[in-house]
Amino acid sequence: MSLVVDCHAHVVVPGLGAEVAWDERGQVVRFDGREIRSAVREFQDPARILEEQDRAGVDVVVLCPWVNLCGVEVERQNEALAALAGERVRVLGTVDPERPEQLVELMRDGRLGGVEVPASVGGAYLGDARFRDFWAAAEETGAL
Repeated sequence: MSLVVDCHAHVVVPGLGAEVAWDERGQVVRFDGREIRSAVREFQDPARILEEQDRAGVDVVVLCPWVNLCGVEVERQNEALAALAGERVRVLGTVDPERPEQLVELMRDGRLGGVEVPASVGGAYLGDARFRDFWAAAEETGAL
C-alpha cells in the first residue's frame, strides 16, 4: 500500500498581516498593499484544505507557513500551526534563521517536525556563513 503525501501546502495564519479571501475571480491574498492571486488552492481553512486533498487523492498533507510570513510573530504563528496537526495533517513551523535557538526550542517541544525557510534572509542566501549555526541546529535536532 502506498501513501500519497502532499509535502508542500502553504497555510496562512490569520492576523499576521496577510488577509485571505475569495471573490468571483478566485482566492486573493492581500499582503503588503498588494493583491496576490497566484494561490489557487485554499490557503487558510483547514477543512477546505483537507477537502481539496481528498479530491486529489492525498492521504497526508504537510502544511507549512506561507513564505512571506516566515519569521513573523514566530511563537504565535507556531502555536497556531501546531494546533492544525492531526492524523492526516503534519505541520512545519517558522523561526528566524539568525536565531538558531528558536529552532532548538521548537524541536524540543515536539509538536512540529521542522520549519519552512525562505530562500534568503535580509538578502543573504541560506548557504551564507552567517547561517551555519542554524544548519547545525537543524542537523542536531533532526529538523526538516
